[in-house]
Amino acid sequence: DELKRRCDEVKDFYDDLNVKLVRPAGDMMGLHGEFLPASRRYINDYIQYVKSDFLAGLGFGATQMLGENTGIYIGYSVDTGRNVYLQPSLASQGVKGTVTNALASAFVGSLGGGKSFCNNLLVYYSVLFGGQAVILDPKSERGNWKETLPEIAEEINIVNLTSDKENAGLLDPFVIMKDKEDGATLTKEILTFLTGISTRDGDKFPVLISAISKVSESEQRGLLNVITELRKENTPISNHIANHIDSFTNYDFAHLLFSDGTAKNTISLDNQLNIIQVADLVLPDKDTTFDEYTTIELLSVAMLIVISTFALDFIHSDRSIFKIVDLDEAWAFLNVAQGETLSNKLVRAGRAMNAGVYFVTQSSGDVSKESLKNN
Repeated sequence: DELKRRCDEVKDFYDDLNVKLVRPAGDMMGLHGEFLPASRRYINDYIQYVKSDFLAGLGFGATQMLGENTGIYIGYSVDTGRNVYLQPSLASQGVKGTVTNALASAFVGSLGGGKSFCNNLLVYYSVLFGGQAVILDPKSERGNWKETLPEIAEEINIVNLTSDKENAGLLDPFVIMKDKEDGATLTKEILTFLTGISTRDGDKFPVLISAISKVSESEQRGLLNVITELRKENTPISNHIANHIDSFTNYDFAHLLFSDGTAKNTISLDNQLNIIQVADLVLPDKDTTFDEYTTIELLSVAMLIVISTFALDFIHSDRSIFKIVDLDEAWAFLNVAQGETLSNKLVRAGRAMNAGVYFVTQSSGDVSKESLKNN
């Protein structure tokens, strides 16, 4: 009687949901036999043909949870009709129940798939919610934001890094980095990247590092001064390296990188939304190997590395403010070793300093290295 009462209760419950349950007394033994592991099917009356989503729905805890309960509205779920909200800053706050503690995100998809739009939307709203952002915009697509977003126009700072003379030295590692040690480290990165001199090159590497150290200790610090120091040394190796570095300075927009240290113009990231545009960049194709890079492509990637390292300084500002470093066309520097190392640094620093690093790229393969993916 107790069992019958319980069964009726279950049947009534499901009846309210328009699901009809039956207790087929004559089939009980057969169903019991089917229930035993490895037994065959005895009864064919209850077969249902279902789709894979039904099977998935039988899984323990199967549910659909998209986004947060509050935050930035970014759309609605087609399946449930529910609105989807996001709070990009939640990840690093130690909130109980958060699924991930990585603030870094990758926006991946084909050309025209909406990566940049989705990414721009999140950055824009994060700024409205009180965050700060730096967008690296190699294609110069965001130059009209002051006009099209008048409500935050006074907080938008667009830095146009063109080949005009007044921009000379804006990206010189010695000029852009506040700390001279950081400037020297970045100079080593850039010059070894451009010249291809590695630490294993016992003849050239020490000569180059020695010249950089001397410039670092002097009053006038700039990449052109490294060439001067190498020429002062006046050995066949130092002259060879000086000529190699000097050959890069002939390019139209190279003076962004190369200066004599007298440039007073600097990039400020004090506004809430900072957009850095480098109009003359010629980025290598996605499939071009590092050995096939042209000189202009090498210079372009070197500039991306400088700007991204500058973004590291930005990340290390006020931890109480959520910050975003947004790297559009991220594949360009994820393809080279220095860029990849830098990406890992950005992501790790972001985790500690309440900053999200957003990689906008065409292929998930660009962010598939274990070290980066795990973060």
